[in-house]
Amino acid sequence: MTGLRLRLGLKAGAQGQVCAHVTEAVFPAVEGLLRGLPAGRAAQAVRRLHGLCRAAQGLCADLALAAAMATDMPASDLRAVTGAALVEIARETGLRLCLDWAALLGEAPQVEAARALMQVTREGKVPDPDGLMGWIAARGAEGLPARVLAAAPAELAPAFAARLETLAGIPARLAELAAGCPLPQGRRLGPGHGEASVECARGRLVHQVRVEHGQIVEYRIDAPSARRFAPGGDALALLAACGDARAVDWTMQAIDPCVGWVLDPAVEAN
Repeated sequence: MTGLRLRLGLKAGAQGQVCAHVTEAVFPAVEGLLRGLPAGRAAQAVRRLHGLCRAAQGLCADLALAAAMATDMPASDLRAVTGAALVEIARETGLRLCLDWAALLGEAPQVEAARALMQVTREGKVPDPDGLMGWIAARGAEGLPARVLAAAPAELAPAFAARLETLAGIPARLAELAAGCPLPQGRRLGPGHGEASVECARGRLVHQVRVEHGQIVEYRIDAPSARRFAPGGDALALLAACGDARAVDWTMQAIDPCVGWVLDPAVEAN
């Protein structure tokens, strides 16, 4: 599920200062669509219902459901979906780097680099740590990551640095996965009740599921973007510090929400 779900505005304060704020925030809520499904079909439904971070959402569902039903996924299957989730993190961050972050610098988007990344990280393809490492090295050699970090506002630079560090570490993690490193597991909270937590491109993703008589009776997804834009989330404070559209662009790219967004350029009166 994708689409325009975030609307932002600029408003003037009592002293004439301008700050950004959220005027509408709607994030995909798929939990209601999962209730009543046979437990064996729920993970595939989760994958079909998510346009972004599909692999991470599916992995988290697999783990939570296995924990709830006290079953084990075949190691080969779990290794494959874990690798797909890691590759997805690399693809999401790499595309932001060569397309959106390049545009933040006033540079032309690196379309050919984006195409090369899509080829290296193609869904359904066996993860290629060497190919991905080569792609990352090429971006570093031409200096794009360094330029982004140098231009980023000081308060946002750590967010960009963290994404780039994670991207750089994915090839090694894929190699460890192929070598037989421990696989992720869910947590059984009680009879028919399971929970799982996995890393996705935008942060930590948590699924909780309750199964009764083979059917889903409760499902909860705690996703990073929805969490950050909820009341008290850090996205609201970050936007409040933005005084113009340029600052909003940098902030929203640092947050990188999983839904489309638009900024109304008109400044609202207090």
